[in-house]
Amino acid sequence: MHGISPDSEWTTLLVGFLISGIGVGITNPGIGQAAIAVVPVEKSGMGSGINSTFRQVGVATGVAGLGAIFQSQINSKLAELLPHAPKGLGEVVASSGSRGVEALHLPPALGAKAVHAADVSFVSAFNSIILIAAILSFVGAVLGFLLTRSSSFVQSTGA
Repeated sequence: MHGISPDSEWTTLLVGFLISGIGVGITNPGIGQAAIAVVPVEKSGMGSGINSTFRQVGVATGVAGLGAIFQSQINSKLAELLPHAPKGLGEVVASSGSRGVEALHLPPALGAKAVHAADVSFVSAFNSIILIAAILSFVGAVLGFLLTRSSSFVQSTGA
């Protein structure tokens, strides 16, 4: 999904979203199963609860971290493209894109430039967080592969 431009159609993201959705759907059951398999049967509820808690904390942390980077990238790009932009324009762009900028009813001379700058900064920030998320996902997958030991899994007693 990285590498889109302000002129890209929404369908440009479709393949990436489909692959991401399939990947999440395939990996989630395995993650839950692994969380339960590393604890004795009598503590499987605890293993499942810890897995759910860490998943929620991970999602919240990821959204907060990538959201902060997204906002920072938008502000940085807007400052580059519109040095005298109205205060708070970056927050409008992050939440509503160029539609939010249009709703501000800026003077015509500034309005067209601000809409273009909003599109460019939004897409630039999006490309940044997609790249960061991909790198983090790859590193996490490699670490998961390297750090998971078959000896950590509880062996059934055959009962």
